[in-house]
Amino acid sequence: MRWDERMISCLCHGAWRIRGGSAALITGVCCALALTGFGAVGAYAQATCTGDAAQCAVQGDAQLGRDFVLGVADVRGQRGVLLRLRRACRRGVAPACTAVGVDAERARRPRLAPAKAAYERGCEIGDGASCGRLGALLTVHPELEAEAPDRPTTLYQRGCELGDAFSCGRQAFERVETDPNGAAPLLEAGCQAGDADACVLFATLHEQSRIEGANPAAAVEACRRACDASSDPGACGHLGALLLSSSGDAAARPALTT
Repeated sequence: MRWDERMISCLCHGAWRIRGGSAALITGVCCALALTGFGAVGAYAQATCTGDAAQCAVQGDAQLGRDFVLGVADVRGQRGVLLRLRRACRRGVAPACTAVGVDAERARRPRLAPAKAAYERGCEIGDGASCGRLGALLTVHPELEAEAPDRPTTLYQRGCELGDAFSCGRQAFERVETDPNGAAPLLEAGCQAGDADACVLFATLHEQSRIEGANPAAAVEACRRACDASSDPGACGHLGALLLSSSGDAAARPALTT
């Protein structure tokens, strides 16, 4: 039994010894945590690997963090899950830190300072997604680190080096004017990871023949990805314009029919 489960068990056991309405309240709270948080997530963690229990728990927490960020872990609103992710972040599970930051940033009332702290921790211990998200946070809210206005560039570079495609796409934005051929692979990686802005810029490079091997089909496919990823009117409108202008272009026909 892990520490969190021992804590819950102790709280539940102690609640039964309290007379009056407090017992029902405390018991209800702790058992809700056990049922919807630690117990469920413990099963989630153990399902991801076989072998050493401690190692499986770490791998499970990391996968939970990644799934939480992607929105494919159906755990939002489960207090025990967030407590587990915060604890995992403190233990050095980098994807858990990213998840904690995302939860703080996406809250109904965004908690920017805690989000920044979680991303800082995740980036420091090697999660490229944390680096990229911290760069984006500081780009939108430069007041969080006014003394280092150029830091997002460094963070995107670090994130890209750690394999985060979003960071690669953002890093490419700064290279596209001076080195479009060098920026194109970074933009393509960001686009394939679901960054709609990277998709649109990658499409523009092909559309305007600013890179070697430019072709209309690649531009259409990139805009299709952008529209699918974000449903952004600009991206979808760009796709529509490309479809109209490319309808008679033989090079674009494979993309038009998919």
